[in-house]
Amino acid sequence: MKRLNSDFQTKYISESGTEAVNRDYFGFVELDGYICWAIAEGFDQDSEIKSAQLAVHTVIELFTKKPTMSRFKLRNYIWEAHRQLKKQSTKFQLKASILVVVSDYKKIRYISCGNGRFLIFRGERILLKSREQSIYQKMVDAQQVAPNSDEGLEESRNLIAYLGKERRPKCYISPKKILEDEDILFLATWGFWEKINEAELLDALEEAKTPEEYLDHLQDLYLSKQDGKIHPHTFASVFIYKTFKPDNTKKKKIIKGLIAGLIVLIIIGATFGVTYAISSMKHTKKVNAVAEYEQEGDTYIENSNFERAQQDYAEANKLSKQLTEKKGAKGRLNQNIKENISMKQRITELLVSGYSALEEKDYEKTIEEFTKALKEAKGNMDFYEILSIEEIEQSLQEAKDGQYIYDLSDIADIQVDSGDYASALKNINIAKNLAREKDNRDLEKEMTLKYEEVKAEYQQTKDEKEQEQTDKKTKAADALILTADTFLQTGDYVSAITTYEQAIEAYKELEAYDKAAEINQKIIDAQAKITEEERQSQLSVAQEYTSVADRYLEEQNFNQANVNYNRAKNIYTRLGATEEIKEVNASLERVEELQKEIQNALKLSEISDIVAAAEQYMKDEKYRNAKIKYKEAQVLYQSLNMVDKVLEMKEQISLIESLEKLQTETSTEDT
Repeated sequence: MKRLNSDFQTKYISESGTEAVNRDYFGFVELDGYICWAIAEGFDQDSEIKSAQLAVHTVIELFTKKPTMSRFKLRNYIWEAHRQLKKQSTKFQLKASILVVVSDYKKIRYISCGNGRFLIFRGERILLKSREQSIYQKMVDAQQVAPNSDEGLEESRNLIAYLGKERRPKCYISPKKILEDEDILFLATWGFWEKINEAELLDALEEAKTPEEYLDHLQDLYLSKQDGKIHPHTFASVFIYKTFKPDNTKKKKIIKGLIAGLIVLIIIGATFGVTYAISSMKHTKKVNAVAEYEQEGDTYIENSNFERAQQDYAEANKLSKQLTEKKGAKGRLNQNIKENISMKQRITELLVSGYSALEEKDYEKTIEEFTKALKEAKGNMDFYEILSIEEIEQSLQEAKDGQYIYDLSDIADIQVDSGDYASALKNINIAKNLAREKDNRDLEKEMTLKYEEVKAEYQQTKDEKEQEQTDKKTKAADALILTADTFLQTGDYVSAITTYEQAIEAYKELEAYDKAAEINQKIIDAQAKITEEERQSQLSVAQEYTSVADRYLEEQNFNQANVNYNRAKNIYTRLGATEEIKEVNASLERVEELQKEIQNALKLSEISDIVAAAEQYMKDEKYRNAKIKYKEAQVLYQSLNMVDKVLEMKEQISLIESLEKLQTETSTEDT
């Protein structure tokens, strides 16, 4: 019935411009209780799948099955369109911007993901303008560029959110807005609104009586601004000639019925006297006055103007106190009126208080007030239905998010007090990121400032601790210098040098390189003092090794003599004692000569025994054994380089070979 009792006329134009394919798409559906418009622009190059059309069809289909103005359901419809683009991305990644506008023929809201544009014109002014998810919008919000100017407009193509991106995109969902007769809606893709500004949109309305005339005029204006390439462009207009006017509420019907009943009672009561009739008329007048204020309050509630609603309910409550009758039909009516008005005033006061607390960032109070208001409102469904529950719940969630952020901030304060700055900074950073995610710029700024303050305090604390450690290390290094100086004064040069070296390492760690160089000079001076002492000490050690070696030589313990002579030689070599080195070398040569003499004597004795054995074998005519022994003696004589003896042994071996031959021949003849 809403559609039949309202008049919304929708017209649109969608052109591909100078491009071969129109990647824009517009669609809408009018149902009995709701109407939905969707406009989209594709950003991919897929020639088989049109991402804008797929996105619009998905949303329209879901809306047709379950029409709604619920922010959560609408967001799910957008996310389903996003999922479909992801699912059907094959050759190319499908990407699109989408803007969806829904209405129940008396209220309206939009949801945006990308850079589509939506405006509501009322009279000669812009009642509402949509927000984009682009860098340009952020620049406008940050007052870096002026709204409606060409400056920075190229950043309107640099999108923060769009369908088909890697992660599920964030959407902007507007609050509900009450529509009035003769309001005009306008939707457009980027290809159109980059060329036509808001002033030109308003100017074009002056002579347009129908949406067709309006769009034709805008098309002419748009084409007149082209200088070559024309982007795909889509724009639509909705002329609202009549919004849905609901019948009086159930409560109004009850009041009218009661009033009619009272009139009947007045007529009947006329028989009982003029006084009673006058009393009834006064009562009816008071009831009507209360009802008027209540109706005004309800209207403000529908528009989410809680402060004005609170004023009207307060007036209604004040007037209701004049309804003094407590018995009979009037008494019951009075009681119902008072309870109803009191309930509305109480809930509205809670909402006003909650929004005031939210503005002051008193999130705890906001949560308390909104929770009470919603709980009490559910007890009266007639009143509950006219409340913008989704907006209140959104504000409640904002307060809960804010409270959680402040809780994290409080925890960080405790951690700072206990000196755990790292954990505090981590919690503040989480709070800051959450504020950014929830688009709460004030809280984000507050947490950013707090993060910097705690970070600075942390750095100062670290610097103080580091300075304290540096001071301790400097004192310890200075103490090492004093100790080393004492060793130097007492002639303990080795200990002095060792302590100076420890001090140098300490100063290097402190990066006091000048001080380390100064101490190094002290080490050089100490080393100069101990050089001669060390030389004399080393010479004494070397001489002791030589004396020990001489004793071993006398005892013909040549191995130990060699070991000690070489130890002495090593020391003399380090000290550069040339004469002493010559003497030790001579001693080593003497050891070698004596070793050879003894070895030769032993070999000669051994050879003598071998030769004697050979001679005995000769006497016994054991020529083979004698030959072996003479060969052994020959080898030993060769090792001693005794040539004459070697020749002598060869002669003996030749003699034996001759005797062996003769012996063999004689044996053959006997046979």
